[in-house]
Amino acid sequence: MSAPVGHTLYALMDRVLSPLRPRVSGAIMTILQLVIANLIISPIQNYVYLYALAYISGKRDHQEIDKIVRAQLPGVNKVTWQVAPLVQILTFKFVPQTLWIPVFNLVGLVFGIVFNVLSKKPKQGGKK
Repeated sequence: MSAPVGHTLYALMDRVLSPLRPRVSGAIMTILQLVIANLIISPIQNYVYLYALAYISGKRDHQEIDKIVRAQLPGVNKVTWQVAPLVQILTFKFVPQTLWIPVFNLVGLVFGIVFNVLSKKPKQGGKK
């Protein structure tokens, strides 16, 4: 789910920002991309990811899934905002636009694995 959503949203961001490129310096363009990616694209992708996970785990009621997703979304967004800006800065500066999505998907895969492992790990002091 993440790859097509990310591809579409980053392509849309590129189309929206393309007319500004001749007039806006590299640093300002990178800041604009970071703001759009972190305040618009990442929350949408995180919502879709969490929704898909809830659906795959057997939830079928939209309202129930939405409640679960809204409870988890702030935490996932917080972690995303702590990690993603560095990855995005490096990607926006050094990777061609056509490869942004594969880079973001690779990073997302790694963090998806980490999130899944940590969510299944028993809490300290709790029952094992």
